[in-house]
Amino acid sequence: GSAVIATSGLFEETIILPIDPQKLGYTFVDWYKDEALTQVNDITAYPDSDITLYAKWDAAESTIKFDTKGGDELDDLVELTGDAITLPTPTKAGYEFLGWFKDDQLTVSFDDTTMPAGMTLVYAKWQVKTYAITYDSVGGSLVTGESHPFMTPIVEPAEPTKTDYIFNG
Repeated sequence: GSAVIATSGLFEETIILPIDPQKLGYTFVDWYKDEALTQVNDITAYPDSDITLYAKWDAAESTIKFDTKGGDELDDLVELTGDAITLPTPTKAGYEFLGWFKDDQLTVSFDDTTMPAGMTLVYAKWQVKTYAITYDSVGGSLVTGESHPFMTPIVEPAEPTKTDYIFNG
């Protein structure tokens, strides 16, 4: 959590607790007397020796937003900070999804398995699919197949031949 300044005072003088600390993705619950967070602080006056109080935190809701870069729109993922997460797989016609990234330049992959604190924006990375085209000349000469990336122009191959037949398309 945020920094908290230690206090000191005279024995039996009233303790004034600091302003509640802040921690991204968490809600401050209370001060505790033990690290295991089982004994809520009930000390209201300075004791006769030094003490340490421990902050207890509850996970708060955090959000992941998705920039699918032209893929299907996805709802935000809202979970408690630290919970296990599985990100959705978007679709985009003619493209293969390669994963989620932390930056718009798609250089730092996002592979967290637990919910990060606060609001996170992730970006989809895509690769153009390549499609195979095969030709069946139905008994005519062989027409070699080819591969084409999605949305690239296709040039028709040379017409096949077949004895006693005229190619009709």
